[in-house]
Amino acid sequence: LLMVQVARLRGVGLVIYCEDDEHRLQIGKGLGADAILDTRKDAVAGEVFRLTGGWGCDLVVDHGQTEAIELGSRLLRKQGRFVVGAAYASTAAPKIEFGAICNQKELTFIGRTMSGGVEANAFALAIEYVRRGEIRLDRIVTHNLPLREFRRALEIAEHRLEHAIKVSMTP
Repeated sequence: LLMVQVARLRGVGLVIYCEDDEHRLQIGKGLGADAILDTRKDAVAGEVFRLTGGWGCDLVVDHGQTEAIELGSRLLRKQGRFVVGAAYASTAAPKIEFGAICNQKELTFIGRTMSGGVEANAFALAIEYVRRGEIRLDRIVTHNLPLREFRRALEIAEHRLEHAIKVSMTP
């Protein structure tokens, strides 16, 4: 949801947000996604290629699950880029056809760290976007609990209770 907003700020022409949660999809639409696709219901690949005139995506950014790498790699156009910016709970290797990466599509996969990676100013820029009100956190940080209620905060986040997206704690 943060990247939907960053894509808008950076002038991306078409922002497609894919998710398996209807509430989050609607938040994504409200934050600037041109199209939202429910990975449980929609034929995502077919819709992406329809929306892109048969080309596929220039860039896929994933902050989700291992299965998203498999799907995202199929959505990329020739010489597309995939940014993997999350820690995955599953250690299972994603099923990606190696020939598609090297021979047919010439894809680039980029691993990102929480430190900002190659863009040393990533955190500073993110903070500036928030300070100027260009990135909205009010729809993303859905819960703020006192630190003494950390068990409840963890439960809310883990089980996505009460439409939780991000749960913060305050000492």
